[in-house]
Amino acid sequence: MHDIASESPRNYVSPARFAIETERLFTRNWMFAGLACEIAAPDDFLRIPVAGQDVIIHNIGGDLRAFINSCSHRHSLIHTESRGHRPL
Repeated sequence: MHDIASESPRNYVSPARFAIETERLFTRNWMFAGLACEIAAPDDFLRIPVAGQDVIIHNIGGDLRAFINSCSHRHSLIHTESRGHRPL
């Protein structure tokens, strides 16, 4: 059993430890991004950071889809606002 009391306080601010936790936890598990009611209408979107990535969750015709917030052709941001309503 792991004894949390034996952890060094430096682990809570260590960039190396954060990178390990990001890779092991945040990239492999479902993450809460927001409430479905926040993007209930078609073309509503949220922009959030997830595991060091800029992600958008977009309502496309009633289906919620998540994307890395980068155009694969122009390598620019798709959405610059944190939330809004416009076509993808």
